[in-house]
Amino acid sequence: MTDSLWFTTRSSLFADDDSAWREVARYEAPLRRLLAGHCAGRLGEADREDLLQDILIEIKQDLAGRHDPDRGRFRALLQTVVRRRVIDRLRRRRE
Repeated sequence: MTDSLWFTTRSSLFADDDSAWREVARYEAPLRRLLAGHCAGRLGEADREDLLQDILIEIKQDLAGRHDPDRGRFRALLQTVVRRRVIDRLRRRRE
């Protein structure tokens, strides 16, 4: 995702209408692939789907506002969040 696309997406995320959720939905396919890579053999499809939905909501409610372009690309932040959410899910399953 290019920086200009991110700027457009970020602007839309703060809108008061459904366009914000449409912008978040654009992340669904890339996140699905990322989760498949991070969870290969460790989490079932249902857990990956739950994680996907949780992360999409987190993008809308938290990540868009928290991202600081001076500290790095949004993609790097998102990859870090995905890794941490996968680890959290795996830890909860063990308990």
